[in-house]
Amino acid sequence: DLRSKSDSEKMAENIMNAVRKTFISGNARVDISCSIGIAISRYGEYEYDQLFEMADKALYEIKRNGKNSFRTYDKEMK
Repeated sequence: DLRSKSDSEKMAENIMNAVRKTFISGNARVDISCSIGIAISRYGEYEYDQLFEMADKALYEIKRNGKNSFRTYDKEMK
């Protein structure tokens, strides 16, 4: 049950830590990581599609600034 921005950010950090892995096979190295866009609202405040779009905007902010992170949507994001 996530009740605040800090709760969702802690959850995102836990997910990122669980996903982050490095695999080495011979001369090949593969680093796995993830980026997470977060949208927060009160129950019933937004439809699913609106929340998805907000989280997607937050995700693309991360990708523009280096990847392997999380970001919570804010209204200044375009």
